[in-house]
Amino acid sequence: MDSDALVRILRVYDTSFDAAAVRASLSGPKSSDLVRWATQHLTPDTLLTPDELSQSVNFRLLVTACLLTSRLAQLDMPLSRNRA
Repeated sequence: MDSDALVRILRVYDTSFDAAAVRASLSGPKSSDLVRWATQHLTPDTLLTPDELSQSVNFRLLVTACLLTSRLAQLDMPLSRNRA
């Protein structure tokens, strides 16, 4: 993977980054480890689009709310307090 390929991948996934810094990092004499890591880990299987990330976060929040509601019910604690 060359620096331009990595920049294209990052742009597809809408990440904020400095393209010049990415290119500079991959052009140095010790960049082979970084290139190897990027090739292995920065793929469509391991990166989320902004929409996928939002859906994942929303799903986790929903699951957490359901678990909390269930736990409060087990403890016989109301979700809200009635004020008289």
